[in-house]
Amino acid sequence: MEDYLITIVIPMYNVEDSIERLIISISKAFKNQESLVEVLAIDDGSTDKTVKIFEKLQKKNQALALKLIRNSHGGVSKARNTGIKYSTGKYVTFVDSDDELALVDVVDLKEKLAQNAEVIIFDTDRNETIDLNKDDNRAKALAEISMLGRHVISAGIQNKIYLRSFLIENKISFNDRLRVGEDTLFVFDAVSLANKVVETKGKFYVVHDSSSVHLFNEYNVTNELLFRKYMLEILSRLKPNSIVRKN
Repeated sequence: MEDYLITIVIPMYNVEDSIERLIISISKAFKNQESLVEVLAIDDGSTDKTVKIFEKLQKKNQALALKLIRNSHGGVSKARNTGIKYSTGKYVTFVDSDDELALVDVVDLKEKLAQNAEVIIFDTDRNETIDLNKDDNRAKALAEISMLGRHVISAGIQNKIYLRSFLIENKISFNDRLRVGEDTLFVFDAVSLANKVVETKGKFYVVHDSSSVHLFNEYNVTNELLFRKYMLEILSRLKPNSIVRKN
């Protein structure tokens, strides 16, 4: 059952300093349109005041459907997958707890979602609906996401909305064996299986600089090898001649 037009999934882990800012941005983005959106916060075993702050926000923002699910600590991929499982929106998007939503043009958003594309990508340099039933188009879209094409699209999880039924039917999820690059694999997996993608110049997401630093260590080497393995599995779905550049 689809109770909302869109579910916003927020993984939370010790984000007491930023979660209120994010919720305020969602409230502003959907002002007077709160019935369209479900906000599903997945707490990943926070040990600070994150949960208490979110519970206060629930009481303060009665018009917004703020829902909380508490997980044991399992990482961001597990939290996002929990969000997919329990979301009730027709579409689902993922927002990191230290980022924000932009001021959304709700009318334009509804028009984009009405096209029933499996993936909607915001903040691109064009407005276009792409038929991915042609392998050439699919390969081109994947190349653009990987920054190999003319139109560069972020390979991260930000700025993208997905048809929830499409994710579930195709068993598209975040790989919890990876600590780095799991969002890129998710995006590639979705685009490689989608029939239609909508690209739009519209803004949807505001990224804040993260302080996390990935050190070169044995775990990250293993992570990189696993990432390459899974990426090759996704790319193997394409016909060989579709990924050869034509002169």
